[in-house]
Amino acid sequence: MLDCLVMGSANKEIGDSLFVTEQTVKNHTTSVLRKPQVDDRVAALRYAVSKGWAEIGPQPYAEVERALGKPSDDRLHATG
Repeated sequence: MLDCLVMGSANKEIGDSLFVTEQTVKNHTTSVLRKPQVDDRVAALRYAVSKGWAEIGPQPYAEVERALGKPSDDRLHATG
């Protein structure tokens, strides 16, 4: 689930990819936020980066976007 959160996926998208309900995703997200005592997904991802569970890297299509002249942003990517 951390991989999905890292990619910025919506609860419905996460549920669909993991074959669980959106409510199950919400419940797990709440647990993910509660354990490191953070308030939102961004803070949870920063915590994950600080623990080495995720790393900041370029967006998968950043090179293509740059070639097309579109601005790209960095996203977090889970490690391992």
